[in-house]
Amino acid sequence: MKKIFVSNTLDPYRNVAAERRLMREAGDVCLFLWVNGPCVIAGYNQDAISQWDSGALSLYGVIPVRRFTGGGTVYHDEGNLNFSFAYPDGILEREECLEIVKTALAKAGIEAEVSGRNDILAGGRKVSGCAWMSDEGKTLVHGTLMVDVDRDMMARLLTPENEKYSGRGIRSVSSRVANLGEMTEGLTVGRMKELVMDSFREAYPDAVFCGEAPPDEECARRISSPAYIYRTIAPLDTTVTRRLEGGTVTLHLTLDGDRITKARVFTDSTDLDFPERIRQRLEGNSFLELDGLLEGVWGLG
Repeated sequence: MKKIFVSNTLDPYRNVAAERRLMREAGDVCLFLWVNGPCVIAGYNQDAISQWDSGALSLYGVIPVRRFTGGGTVYHDEGNLNFSFAYPDGILEREECLEIVKTALAKAGIEAEVSGRNDILAGGRKVSGCAWMSDEGKTLVHGTLMVDVDRDMMARLLTPENEKYSGRGIRSVSSRVANLGEMTEGLTVGRMKELVMDSFREAYPDAVFCGEAPPDEECARRISSPAYIYRTIAPLDTTVTRRLEGGTVTLHLTLDGDRITKARVFTDSTDLDFPERIRQRLEGNSFLELDGLLEGVWGLG
């Protein structure tokens, strides 16, 4: 029996965990529709620390997340609708899932096309990014529909300034994106959700609406931990520059997950003791607390 599930929470950890559970338990095709509060979501194999401006995340209260599928880092907020198709291997093709989404867009008056393997374009601009995975005989195909996303915030978070990174992870590639609301006046996330469900029911007339997706609180707790979000396959070498009251500081850091294991400090300050004090303050602490740690030494300028 085909099933439709929705989420009534904006918590990205609970939504990603619920999606994962639906995939594991899928006996037939399931559609899951969900919306997250402001967050950045890295692909499974990315060096997450290099994908966003951690200081900006803290400043704006945006949540870092790592999902189970591959691909690049994306920004979600309440102007974005997430769709997920979960099913046993072999009973559906990825292209059929995207056709359902394209039909929903057509119902909204938007002509769309699939570009490459994982983008949906409308008017030549990206309105959706998709990813997929197979595990233990089950398949997950999921993606985004940007209806009214804060694109300024997206650029601010995913394009760090004054920081450069080198590592072994996969880097995100920026794309020209657009909101569906720019193409159809009055389109909302709620209306887009209805259109996707209508399109799914047209493809599967026996589909049953099942309400709230079953939660997986244990999984949600696990994927919300910094150890999971910032894990790295190998130590990540990172270079960060900060302008402080006493001068410019350049930090060559080695990270293991989100933990700073080694710090080399270079500065134009006339105080010869600053580099050693900074090194001692940073090593063994979290990269996510970097600006606060530096403020404790000099005070941010």
